[in-house]
Amino acid sequence: MEKQKLSAEASLELISQMINQSKHNLNRGSFNSWIGWGVFTTVLGLIIYGVVSATGVYQWYYLWFLEFGYAIYDCRRNERQTGDVKTHIDNAIEGIWQALGWLYILTPVALTFAAIYLQHYYAFNMIMPLVLIYTIVGVAFTGVILREKWIIAIPIVGALSPLYMIAVVSSQRFEHWQMLLFVVTFFVVMVVPGMILNYRCKRLNK
Repeated sequence: MEKQKLSAEASLELISQMINQSKHNLNRGSFNSWIGWGVFTTVLGLIIYGVVSATGVYQWYYLWFLEFGYAIYDCRRNERQTGDVKTHIDNAIEGIWQALGWLYILTPVALTFAAIYLQHYYAFNMIMPLVLIYTIVGVAFTGVILREKWIIAIPIVGALSPLYMIAVVSSQRFEHWQMLLFVVTFFVVMVVPGMILNYRCKRLNK
């Protein structure tokens, strides 16, 4: 019985060490990927919102495809910083974000072609709420794996925003100001959890 107890305690300690290692690997400095994505998307969204508001030309929305350029930069940045020991938890988190990455790529491409082919541009407006949902799922699932309650709770609360946007788009009443809702929500569900993760890692390193 004592041996089983020690074995269980050793297993829990090993799991805890793996989780802490995964937090460290995911964080990768004070400007981790979540903070980077959140800041870049927020700034780009505000620029697009300002330009479209000033010109009335909605084709500026295609600037969102600059996100693909940032994705390439982020992948190369992560490759340069690779070197820490990867755990099974790292592989699980990486698998989640790789699957979501394909959705990030396919959704805007598919809906853009659908909008052009159908001449029904409300389909294009569905991109933003879908991207928010993918992001919320990725952050929340990562929070579950890392056992971080706030990283789970913040994106779940943020899910109210894309649900509202889907309802509005479905009723064909989408308005340009809702891009601000997208930008604010994306900032909250990416940057805030990223800052929490950064804070946790700093505490672990003390």
